[in-house]
Amino acid sequence: MKCTRSTIRHQSGFTMIEVLAATVILAFAVIAVAEAVSVAQSQTYEALHDGRATSLAEAFLEEVVSKPYADPAGGEVNLGPDLDELSRNLFDNIDDYHGFTLDTLNADDPDVITDIAGNVLPQMYQIFSINISTQYTTVTLFESVPGISVTVTVTDKTGRAWTASRFVPESGG
Repeated sequence: MKCTRSTIRHQSGFTMIEVLAATVILAFAVIAVAEAVSVAQSQTYEALHDGRATSLAEAFLEEVVSKPYADPAGGEVNLGPDLDELSRNLFDNIDDYHGFTLDTLNADDPDVITDIAGNVLPQMYQIFSINISTQYTTVTLFESVPGISVTVTVTDKTGRAWTASRFVPESGG
């Protein structure tokens, strides 16, 4: 049978150009979704990282302020540990923590972060370094109140820092 113009039927379907255009559009959509998932995962990690650093700073701050304001042995008031207080478990008052550092980022001799009882914290906390400073100061609101300011700084390997601070009045402890 000879095909003539009147006997040719149009076949339904897509042309090669249409298929190619649809494939390109689908590829861009997949890339956009993958990028959105990647960004969401990164933000989730950052939030978790921030939460761990903040909780570590707060835990160390609570440890420091749980100690008495004044040295139970009496004597001179000085920032930093007394001569016989060679390790953290021997600190017996707030100002003993002045200058205390745990440097887990030191490649030559990294410290290990432990809790107040000496238990090693999980690996997820061993990526931070801790520095504690104390300073005798006076805060004035309605009247002058002498006390000690405690600052705990937690730092990660990128140099990002999180800080927790508290003022402890002299009568507190």
